[in-house]
Amino acid sequence: MDYRGRGPVMGRLTVVLILVLSLAGFIIPGIAVSSEQEITVRSDSLRIEEIKGEIRFVGNVVLNYQNAVLTCNTLVLLTENSSPSGVKRGIAEGNVVITHLEDRAEADRAEFDVASGQVDLTGSPKLIRDRNIISATKITYFLDSGIANFDGTVEATIITPEETE
Repeated sequence: MDYRGRGPVMGRLTVVLILVLSLAGFIIPGIAVSSEQEITVRSDSLRIEEIKGEIRFVGNVVLNYQNAVLTCNTLVLLTENSSPSGVKRGIAEGNVVITHLEDRAEADRAEFDVASGQVDLTGSPKLIRDRNIISATKITYFLDSGIANFDGTVEATIITPEETE
């Protein structure tokens, strides 16, 4: 199936998916997801390839979940049985930005594995909170433990608060 917005009349395609599993938690670290939550995904086009078990959002992708937003050029969900509730892995590519409250992650690519709860950020990844920035060649975040590993050349810019008298 190929769902594409065509011409100025259709504009952007808006797709609302109810994912029974905790997909948002695997895209956006630190978010607790109950058994059933609504996740809204908007993109310029959507392609579902049932045989390959692939759901592909392309162009100006915006995923909203509670207080979190994922934006990217392309989001691919690899599923069992082409069902959104059967998502095994996800790959966000191109200008990936994940924001949650005051935290922001940026990378060229984010890949998440549902079973392990592991999120890998590559392509100039960095984590930003306020004016504090940590960048590395690769950032791996484990959702269950909250542990983040920074591999390759790591650079941290930490801004200490000014003392007031």
